[in-house]
Amino acid sequence: QVVHGFASMEGVDFSTWQANHSAAKKKVQSLTRTETREIRADWTSHRTRLADLVESSKHQVLLAVLIASHVGLIIQETDARSAGDKVGAWMHVANYVFLVLYMIDISTRLYVYQWSFFQSGWNRLDIFVVLSDLFSEVLNPLIGDLPSFAVMRVVRLSHSVRVFRYFRGFRELDIMLMGFLSAMRAMFWATCMVGMLLTFFSIIAVELLQPIVVRLAEQGAWKDCDRCRRAYSSVWSSNLTLMQQILAGDSWGLVSLPIIEEEPWTGLFIIGIHFIINFGVLNLIVTVIVDVAHSARDADELRKLEDKA
Repeated sequence: QVVHGFASMEGVDFSTWQANHSAAKKKVQSLTRTETREIRADWTSHRTRLADLVESSKHQVLLAVLIASHVGLIIQETDARSAGDKVGAWMHVANYVFLVLYMIDISTRLYVYQWSFFQSGWNRLDIFVVLSDLFSEVLNPLIGDLPSFAVMRVVRLSHSVRVFRYFRGFRELDIMLMGFLSAMRAMFWATCMVGMLLTFFSIIAVELLQPIVVRLAEQGAWKDCDRCRRAYSSVWSSNLTLMQQILAGDSWGLVSLPIIEEEPWTGLFIIGIHFIINFGVLNLIVTVIVDVAHSARDADELRKLEDKA
């Protein structure tokens, strides 16, 4: 219906637009299949069979199950370390087995795709995670369980990201994954924008609200809340207070209501911040993220046709 509306606004009949769109998809699919046949024409039969194997749906599902099992092992290992228990020998053996299987998979794909293997961001992520695993498993027994290796163990959590690569056959999950990845840039700039606005309001809050907070504290307010008495004592503390109240929605009335009751005019400032951030900026950010995710979904249609070819 949305596409029909856009087509009507452009003065194009919807049935004509749909036919042209379908024809364009078929043309792209035909071109990608032709290009694939031309590329594989110079391959050996052994390399072609391996390519069919690594691109098969059974291979993708097998790798997804393998990675999900490894993530389960990482969870058990993390719980054991947190409880102070010694990591069992079977966990080390299982990690080595997983590492060998990953290396076999990557070596096979390197042989099949050669230098074009590195053109995929997923493939580069695979190499990074496997090399991190190899580095951790080899050096940890030699050097010991140093704090720096905690970072390497956190890097291993990238395995949980890799599993989404092989679950892309599920349409709903694929849409959510592509939308999330495409919106990462928008979310980064949204975080910067919210941070700048909160800092701006925090500077004003320190100037206007902190004297009132000091006066209320001297009168005996917030006897059981040390954090409340320094809620606006500095720009950093004010930032934390606004993030706690606006973004997390926690303890809004604990600090703000006594201030508003003491000086009613502060209600315009405090409530105004909530309206600007909650109903203005955050809704605008959601709109931008949805728009970016929708655009990425359209662009992903062509990629799917190339993958199917």
